[in-house]
This record gives sequence, structure tokens and C-alpha cells, in this order.
Amino acid sequence: MADVREQARWTRARLGRCGPALDLLTARFNRHEYAPHAHDEFTVGVTVGGLETIAYRGGRIVSGPGSIVVLEPGEMHTGGPAAPEGYSYRALYATPALLADGTHGSALPHFRDPVIDDPELAAALRRAHTDVSSCPDPLEAESRIPWLLTTLARRHSTVRADDRAVPGTVALAVRDRLADELLEPPSLAALAADLGLSRYQLLRAFRTTMGVPPYAWLAQYRVTRARALLEAGLRPAEAAALVGFADQAHLTRWFRRVLGVTPAAYRNSVQDPAAERPHTHRMTARGWLLFSLMGVVWGIPYLMIKVAVDELSPSAVVFARCAIGAALLLPFALRQAGFARNLRTHWKPMLAFAVIEIIGPWYTLTDAERHLSSSTAGLLIAGVPIVGVLLSRFFGAAESLSTRRITGLALGLGGVGVLTVPHLTGGDAFSLAEVLVTVVGYATAP
Repeated sequence: MADVREQARWTRARLGRCGPALDLLTARFNRHEYAPHAHDEFTVGVTVGGLETIAYRGGRIVSGPGSIVVLEPGEMHTGGPAAPEGYSYRALYATPALLADGTHGSALPHFRDPVIDDPELAAALRRAHTDVSSCPDPLEAESRIPWLLTTLARRHSTVRADDRAVPGTVALAVRDRLADELLEPPSLAALAADLGLSRYQLLRAFRTTMGVPPYAWLAQYRVTRARALLEAGLRPAEAAALVGFADQAHLTRWFRRVLGVTPAAYRNSVQDPAAERPHTHRMTARGWLLFSLMGVVWGIPYLMIKVAVDELSPSAVVFARCAIGAALLLPFALRQAGFARNLRTHWKPMLAFAVIEIIGPWYTLTDAERHLSSSTAGLLIAGVPIVGVLLSRFFGAAESLSTRRITGLALGLGGVGVLTVPHLTGGDAFSLAEVLVTVVGYATAP
């Protein structure tokens, strides 16, 4: 294996026609080393060739050809070659329920020894992995994989004598803050101050419990979130922006370190064909009904505003809308954990959002409806998605616009113009400008 070519290929199978997904990985490396990471599933691998070394549970294990390796959910680990010639392996990522089925009652199986010597079972797992990867038939996958995983658990697992120690309160608090504030994580100094610790005490507690420093945990957590977005059909650049990576290159670097493949390759491997071509689906009767209902719901607020401005000033209408909204939503916000902390931390962007998205647009729209009809205002506001797409081309992680999408945007913009321009008069120019300011505000703040 001295000249082995680095490669990793993901395959997604389904356990039954409409069953849960099962990811399978076929890989061979002679240089690549995984960054510390953890999975929500059991990782069950069979070493095919060479030697792999894995940092796991505070120690280091080595697996050779024919060995089965089982890594439990939530256990931080790394992986890399143990010798210059590299190694190759096949792995699958199974939900805990697949291994717990039929074993030890309701308890999850516990594998005290992560490297298992069972040549017969290793060969069966390797054959099943090869067959399902090459032709992921749902019935075959459902028939073979769960049976082998149950056999693995019955032969080599035990019931955990007691639950693993609950992560230290410090590490748990830091982990939750990092997960909650994924896009703009707090500094370690701020976290330490909130917990009444020094930065050194925080780092030591986190590393002792989680096995990695906070930045490494956050990076692998972002990869996990990005992985789900890629599976849903988002492009790598979009996923990178949504989970807090600086750009697509930053996502790609960490994605390869954690999963061994690029985000684009992973997306192409696991995405269902239907997800690649959403425009091929026909609109159902239920879809048309909901679309029509949305149109009615969309137009009612503009009619109500038009009625209100006949009796009230724009300022009074805006105040009433804000007061009613706050009365309805504030009780739910107060019930959310960390609401007060998030308010203290993010009050500036929250205030900016309120002004740009709510107070400002509501005032300009209400004032404009003193002179424009509610139908005209509603049609003009329909330009919000169009303006949003145009703004994203300059300020966001925008996806490429195909000819189909450009045509759709042009038709939408033209339709708004055809329906509204004939009803405007020279005296409506200022009101029209107010609605356009409203459109920009609605499109900018989200």
C-alpha cells in the first residue's frame, strides 16, 4: 500500500423503502489524520488493509486487517495511519437503536474493548458493506445490516455498569453556549467571566471533560451541522455561512479533517436524487390551496392598515402593532433558557433588527397607505424576495443564479410593475418611495 491514493467515498443506504438512512464510508489513507471529533451514532468499522491508530478514551488503539473497531456515540476520537504504508477500512454509522435492538433490554450496548477480534463477523460485515455500498437496495440493507449489528452487540457488548459521568458543569455550560451562539461565539474571556473562573480554569475543565479545546469542539460541531444542511440540498457556500465558518474554504478544511472528504463530494454522495431536482415535482391540490391561502393572509394586513389610518396616525398604528406583538410573544421569549443573557449580549444587533425590520418599515408603510390603496401596497411589498436576492449577490454567500432563476426574477419584477404602475399618479411619488424603503428594510434585516 506504499503508493495508496488518498480517497474516501460516502454512500447513503436506507433500511427499508421508507426507513431511516444509514451512511457507509469506504476509505484509504496514507497521510490523512482525522481531527478530534465525535459522532452521534455508533461507528462500526472493519480494517481492510494496513494499520490504523486511533486516539480514544485517553489512550491509543491500533487496528489491523480483519479487526472490527467500534466507537461509541459521543466519544471524542481521532484516526490516522500507524505505518507509512497507510491503511484502508470500511465503516458504517449506526444509530444506537440498531445495536440495542434485541440486546440487554432497553440499555444501550457498551463496548469496553473498541478493537474486536472476530474474523467471521468481520468478514460478514465487510461483505455486507461492499454489497450495499455498490448497490444500496433498501430491502437488502434492511435485511443484512441490522442483523449483523445485533450479532455484534450480542457477542461483544455488555450493559454499562453505570452511566458515564455527567460532563462537568463548567464544560457543559461552555458547550451549550458555543452551540447556542454558533455564528458569533463568545470569547473565552467572556465565558470565564460569566462562570466566575479564570481562562486557564475554563480551558482545563473543558479539555478534561471533552478531550479537546473549545475551538476544536466548536469546529467539529459546525461540521456536524453543515453535514445535515448538505444532506438537505444546500450548497457548501450556503452551509458554511449558516454554521459560522468564515467561508467555503474554511468549511472544506475542517470537513476534510473530520470526515475525510470535501463538502461537495459528501453532498453528491448522500443527497437523494429528488432533492437535486425540486423543480420536477408537480404542484399538488393541497399545495395550490395553501398557496392561495397564503395570498389571502398576505393581503389582509395591508387592508387592516388602510382602515386604521383613516382614524389613527401612523405613529399610533405602529405603536399598537408593536404593543400587541410584544404582549403575545414576550411570555414565550421569557420562558426560553438564557433569554436575559442573550439580551444583554446581543442587545445592539437586536435593536438594529427591530428598527430596520419592524419599526422603520411599519411606519413608512403605514404612512404610505394614507395615499396608496392596500392592494397597491401589497403588490409592491411582493418585491421583497426579489430585492433580497439582489442584495445577497453583493453582501451574502449567494448561490449562482441560473438562467431559469434570472428569468423568474425578471418576470416577478415585471409583474409587480405591470400591476401597480397604471394605478399610480404624480402625487404618489413620495408614498411609492416610502414603500420601496419598506421593501429594502424587510429584505435587509433577516
